[in-house]
Amino acid sequence: MPALTRDWQGKRKDLRGLREALHAEFEKSPDDLSLALKLKAIDDEIAECTEHLVQEKRLGSPGGS
Repeated sequence: MPALTRDWQGKRKDLRGLREALHAEFEKSPDDLSLALKLKAIDDEIAECTEHLVQEKRLGSPGGS
């Protein structure tokens, strides 16, 4: 597995762990807008990591070029 792919996968895994912890807090306080915004930002970062992984897979190269 190329190094860049491992980096994106690692970052995505770390973000998912953080998201799970924040989501548990958010379930206790669903009216907390700051938690909702933090979750949104993390979701966006996870989506970015996923997009990089898809592009690498599609192009078949670790750097995407």
